[in-house]
Amino acid sequence: MFFILLQVISLTYTWVQAPPEPQFKKYVYDETNQFKFSAKENVIVLLLDTFQTDLFSELISENAEYKNMLSGFTYYPNTVGGFPTTYASVPFILTGQYYDNSVPMQQFVKEKYLTQSIPLVLRKHNFNVGLYPMVTQTVYPSEETASNVSKIKSFTLANTTYVKDLYQTTFFRYVPHFLKKYFYKVDVLNKDPEQHGRDVNFVERAEKKSQVGETNPTFKFYHLEGAHPPYNLNEKLERVKLEGREGYKTKANAALKITEKFLGDLKRIGVYDNSIIVIIGDHGGGEKVNVNAGTANDANYTNNSVVASGLPLMLYKPMNATGQLKISKVPASLSDISSTIVSELGINEKFPGQSLLTLKEDDERQRRFMFYSWEHEYWNKEYLPTMTEYAVNGYSWNKDSWIPTYRKYSSEGLNFSPPPTYEYGNQSKFGIGGDTTKYEIWGFSTPEQGFTWTDGKGASLSIPVKKADKDLILKITGFPFLAGQVTHQRVNVKIDGKLLTQWDITSQGGWEVKIPKELTNDDVIHCNLEFLDAVSPFDMKLSDDQRVLALALQSLVIDEIK
Repeated sequence: MFFILLQVISLTYTWVQAPPEPQFKKYVYDETNQFKFSAKENVIVLLLDTFQTDLFSELISENAEYKNMLSGFTYYPNTVGGFPTTYASVPFILTGQYYDNSVPMQQFVKEKYLTQSIPLVLRKHNFNVGLYPMVTQTVYPSEETASNVSKIKSFTLANTTYVKDLYQTTFFRYVPHFLKKYFYKVDVLNKDPEQHGRDVNFVERAEKKSQVGETNPTFKFYHLEGAHPPYNLNEKLERVKLEGREGYKTKANAALKITEKFLGDLKRIGVYDNSIIVIIGDHGGGEKVNVNAGTANDANYTNNSVVASGLPLMLYKPMNATGQLKISKVPASLSDISSTIVSELGINEKFPGQSLLTLKEDDERQRRFMFYSWEHEYWNKEYLPTMTEYAVNGYSWNKDSWIPTYRKYSSEGLNFSPPPTYEYGNQSKFGIGGDTTKYEIWGFSTPEQGFTWTDGKGASLSIPVKKADKDLILKITGFPFLAGQVTHQRVNVKIDGKLLTQWDITSQGGWEVKIPKELTNDDVIHCNLEFLDAVSPFDMKLSDDQRVLALALQSLVIDEIK
């Protein structure tokens, strides 16, 4: 009796302390009318997960058919996302609101979806709203925000697949070894065949079930796997095993083939013209960005995971728009989607973003990006990882446009921690134990003993300084990466975007650049180094090192010219 009482007390305490069950576990999404549209008016958001925008530029330059399939669409390459992963990105798209770790994530999702979200607004304006998320945590299931949700009333084990799975597992455990293969359902190559066939299954069902039948206008939000790893689908929609950026591009091509089939179904049933259609990525893939994508120039890669994760695909087709695919380089953001939709529909609702249809290419607009390092355990945590904020001024593919604000957002609050002001004449050292990391923005490898390699075709330093009364001299020491036909490293040196000099480096030493005092007016020196001869030891077949190396930096000094 004592032990029973002890267990009862323990269980009661655990039950009281347990957090409430999340709302997304209480509802189920009905897919009966997933492909039923209105003859009058439709708004369709097709999210292709992890689709990085430069891949699209490459693919449309290689396949002219894509331009024809996207009749009436405008492509917005200069788009910045809000976050590097799905969890925060989907609410950002559908509400226009940034999450900043000030409240638990699910509380934020609930508050924003029920106060200011495109599903809520369209539901109030008599739209039939169908939400089909890939991850249920990213939307708030409620009769106020969706027409296709219903509360789970009971759990009847016999009416689910769980009984079958239980038998399957039990037999697998107890039958002789040579029979186990008949009770093992997992695809060894791709681990989860049902999930990774999700997009193909989507388009096959769309072909069979797409129809006109809704009396009210409709809003459809479809979240597909898109270009998300693993890279296991080719352009013929065949299951394969792929790797690297080429594998990423191949799966992105498969996502466009699926999109092509889906848009064909909309045209076939006669709802393509009377639909606003948005095709987007929720974020980039963190893969290097081909800044020359879609041009006749050779590939030139930005190898920076922060920038790459913030460059999602964005395509928008207004109602009744026609003509070949257009390209607009206006400074766009995924937060603009909700604002653009309500603006085109003539609905008097305010969202944080701007309408894509009113932006101009020469608009000066600062966009915001919140970067964090993701681990899958955060799906089940109250808060997201600590977020580092970047301000994006200028063309989003250009690394020089990305400036850290030194604001970090965690569950403990906002932390503003800019690096200390540099004292003229002091020597800062690179490498293990050095103090230059506080100035390094991008383009640097892991510190080593006495030096740090640059990694990529460029590197950036941001150094807070006092406004100078005299011109300055910046001196950097180190040694170049030289091998085979690479006999020197040419380095363009830019301060605040202005090209001041080019170093031609053939041996270990120090290299200088004169900085006019006017370039210290904003109390910070933004130094960008462009490496014209950087190369990977792997590409040169020297080693397995795939870093793109130019200089091993050892120290830097900034001083006033006397």
